[in-house]
Amino acid sequence: MVEEIKRRQLKVDAIVTLGGLAGRLDQTMASVETLYHGLSLTRLPLPILQGTSLALLLRPTTRSCSLGRW
Repeated sequence: MVEEIKRRQLKVDAIVTLGGLAGRLDQTMASVETLYHGLSLTRLPLPILQGTSLALLLRPTTRSCSLGRW
């Protein structure tokens, strides 16, 4: 997906995953691991949304998170 965004020169604010936080703990942890690996592929925020839950890994240099803008 990241390559396609670059190839088409799209203006993207975030890559959002819908679902992946409900169910068994091992499945939820796999979603979090995917976020971790995604941080090395792009500088875009990579949130996961599931119902009223939000998962977003902060980069090591990030000290805060504002929900008004990823």
